Amino acid sequence: MLYAAYGSNLHPERLKARVPSARLLGAGYLGGWSLYFHKRGRDGSGKCNIAPGREGVHLAVYDVDTCDMLVLDRIEGVGLGYTREVVTVPDFGHCATYLGSEDYLDDQLKPYCWYRELVLLGARTHGFDADYVAMLERVESHTDPDPGRHAEHWALIESFDAP
Repeated sequence: MLYAAYGSNLHPERLKARVPSARLLGAGYLGGWSLYFHKRGRDGSGKCNIAPGREGVHLAVYDVDTCDMLVLDRIEGVGLGYTREVVTVPDFGHCATYLGSEDYLDDQLKPYCWYRELVLLGARTHGFDADYVAMLERVESHTDPDPGRHAEHWALIESFDAP
């Protein structure tokens, strides 16, 4: 099954740690969509979401076993803020992805700094264009108030090879 990642699952090592069958096929682009950090996560911070828009969204396309997609559904919170939907990615075709449920969207939310860094690291790893990376760098973030979670995610980030 093809999966289009656009947020914290962009980085191949991050996704493979979550679902071992994930195999990177390449980078893709969805014109007519925009990236937001406005989906309320279980921790109360802003998580990524895509919706029809103007800017375009860079993403990574992975091949993932169907049974691992069910695991990813649980991790991502299908039914608890996300729905799994299908988007058509040029050069790849139909891909599963996650879209934020309307009642979980809040434009006032900001991501934690570690979350934004996971997205940035994935974008840099895939060589997304400089303007897109600069847009991600401008996203306002804040420090996670849970020191354990903050430390855990920064350790994860530091474990990845820099692009």
